[in-house]
Amino acid sequence: MLKTDQPLTCESMKELRGIWEKALEGIRPVISEKEYSLWISVLVLGELKDNIALIQAPNKFVAEWVTERYLKTLEKYLNEASGSINQIRVSFESVKKKTSTSRTRDRLFYKKKSFFSNINPSLTFSSFISSKTNKLALTVSVAAASAQGDIYNPLYIFCKHSAGKTHLLNAIGNYIISKNVMARPAYLSAKDFKKNYKSTIPYDQHDLEAFIIDDIEVLGGNKKAQQRLINIFDKLHQGGVQMVFAGKIPPRDIQEMDPRLKSRLEGGLVCEIMNHDMETRLKILKNRASGGNRIPESVMEALAEASNDIKTSIRCLVRLETLCSMGRIPMDFTSAKMIIDEENSKLKATDMEQIIDKICRYFHVSYEELTSKRRNKSISYPRHIAMYLSRTLGGGSYSKIGKFFSNRDKSTISYSVEKIKNEISFKKDTRDDIVNLTRLISGSSTTSESRR
Repeated sequence: MLKTDQPLTCESMKELRGIWEKALEGIRPVISEKEYSLWISVLVLGELKDNIALIQAPNKFVAEWVTERYLKTLEKYLNEASGSINQIRVSFESVKKKTSTSRTRDRLFYKKKSFFSNINPSLTFSSFISSKTNKLALTVSVAAASAQGDIYNPLYIFCKHSAGKTHLLNAIGNYIISKNVMARPAYLSAKDFKKNYKSTIPYDQHDLEAFIIDDIEVLGGNKKAQQRLINIFDKLHQGGVQMVFAGKIPPRDIQEMDPRLKSRLEGGLVCEIMNHDMETRLKILKNRASGGNRIPESVMEALAEASNDIKTSIRCLVRLETLCSMGRIPMDFTSAKMIIDEENSKLKATDMEQIIDKICRYFHVSYEELTSKRRNKSISYPRHIAMYLSRTLGGGSYSKIGKFFSNRDKSTISYSVEKIKNEISFKKDTRDDIVNLTRLISGSSTTSESRR
């Protein structure tokens, strides 16, 4: 039996390894191979002291994940292997000990060209707020970052609202860098790719660990950029380079996208992040609060309920904290409600996507169908409604709305707006649709988002 209160010798280290290997033999059959590979195989039994097992994890995220989900399993099989475990602690090397390494990484990595330095170092797996709405996306993102090309390649993440896809893309890049300071994960937006695809992106280099593109739907309609991406995809996939893509919609719904590229994007795993629920929005707001003001729970709940779009709630939080810090308003529910009401009263043209999303759900049509140039009645009527509400609720100009709807001219938008305006006066169905949608968009409706 290993004496846990004595300094480790070569013999005791050998015995320690034996205990750990025996415990792993028990754990492996009771969880999936992927779970074992991702979360258990990366752990090390560092010490047994005073009947406490000290397990080392490679980083904070893994330590927290293992502590939350696998502690009882570890305790059971370590106790069977050693017979003397009363407690387990999972830890990771502190950030302070890695200061020099982090600085080296910053010098080596962030001096590279813009498509390598785009990764935001603050957006990590550890700072990601996990919930039931994004748990799957988080799990597969960690798996992709850890395996780097072995599973989920490519990985495609999509979400219609601000729900964390960009955070996860950055977290994948940061995780890869944390494992190897010389790693080169390329992260860029589709907009940047479209601008620079001809010559400035070193996607052909053999030392590229990951290729990550956000907002992939932006490439719709650009045949040359799509062809270049297909060529890049094939070369990197053959070389085992991890590829991650993200967008607001799944590949199949991207308008004017080459079927060959759609097929490649769907060839790995396609994962949706659902919109944040109330509990998750509350967690995010508490995490984002500056801490300079003590914010009552009732205020935080009001902010979380302000909108299904977390960005709206965050805007309200920032404004509330700013005005409170200036001494202009107190930090209370009344002040929060005032700011929320002001925010909700000004649906801007920039909120057009929110309007379109509600209309798509209401009429059971896809985003691509609604904004396309198809003229069948099942699509044209919802499209007329969308143009009307984009004008009356969103405040969009005719030219801006036209650009949103496949570059239609001003006269087409004007016709749709006037058509619905006239129909409201004599068609009950149209009037009911406008009333229901206005309530849904403003957030005042408690009924279903779908049309009867």
